[in-house]
Amino acid sequence: MAGNWNKVMYQKRDGRDIYNEFSDVTDDDVEAFIDELYNCRFDDFNEAFGVDGYEHKKQVLLCFYMNDHTVAELLLVEGGYVGYRCMLGSSAGYFVQMPGEAFDKIFNVCIRGA
Repeated sequence: MAGNWNKVMYQKRDGRDIYNEFSDVTDDDVEAFIDELYNCRFDDFNEAFGVDGYEHKKQVLLCFYMNDHTVAELLLVEGGYVGYRCMLGSSAGYFVQMPGEAFDKIFNVCIRGA
């Protein structure tokens, strides 16, 4: 993903199908997020979220529009977790745990709606 995206949009997971562009996030912020993502470890879904899953946590969907015209979708879940969209609706799977400044910057801007 690094250096291969040209636009990132986000969608709050609040029942509306509205994609938004960032106003408070720079390209450097996005690259820092991707760099940190590459260095994270995977967590088992059940260990990360327990039997209740992540339905009761705040969520954001990030859509990376790539230079080759594909779209990579990542689900950000409160607490520093990132999963691939293909895992939505699944009761099992793996998420990357990504606590820290890079995750918080992107996640908080999305939640605020800036």
